[in-house]
Amino acid sequence: MWKNRGIAFKLILSTTVSSGLIFLLVFALHYFSSLKIVVKDIQTNAQNLALSKANMIETILSSTQKIPESLACFLENASYDKEEILSLLREIVERNPEICGSTIAFEASPFAGKASAFAPSFYKANGKISFSEWSGESGGYF
Repeated sequence: MWKNRGIAFKLILSTTVSSGLIFLLVFALHYFSSLKIVVKDIQTNAQNLALSKANMIETILSSTQKIPESLACFLENASYDKEEILSLLREIVERNPEICGSTIAFEASPFAGKASAFAPSFYKANGKISFSEWSGESGGYF
């Protein structure tokens, strides 16, 4: 079958097949090198995104950490009444969107000479600020 073909046909066929193989080889090398670059870029972007989110969380946590520290300092160094504490807790929850709730728990109530535990709490529920108070006398919330 090949014997009946001319030399021009055989040259064209061998050149075409050789060029096709070289093209496929170059295409495969380009594909795999591009794939490597894309995967490396995706990994770099994922690391940058993770670091960005970690920094954002760290910023929020460090800013909210100052609130209980300030509250503890206030409670240790100031005289206060029940209304002031309730007002302060409510303002903490209202003014800080990153805080979901705030409470102060006393082993014994500092108000009205009660010996029972006392824990007022303000928290966000359904877009509103709600209040609950735990009392050691009743053994639960009321």
